[in-house]
Amino acid sequence: MSEWAQAAEHYLEQALDDVRIMDDAIPAVSAALACLRMEVGELPPDEDLLLIDVDDAGIECRCPPDLVERGGFVSTCPEHGQLAS
Repeated sequence: MSEWAQAAEHYLEQALDDVRIMDDAIPAVSAALACLRMEVGELPPDEDLLLIDVDDAGIECRCPPDLVERGGFVSTCPEHGQLAS
């Protein structure tokens, strides 16, 4: 799988998490669409969208609070996702 397809998958998982916690999923879906368009050459590459391996300390936990209280986490959470690896 190409890096753009992996980035699109990441953003779509993020969008699904956003929907589950009743947050705005449109930015994540838009980023996924942009990655897919870069994959097929419709847009010029934008390396800033390849955030999967970027460690951004400014990103907050995206896990549902009740899940965190039980000691769990969402694998796509920027804060906890690396624990799943």
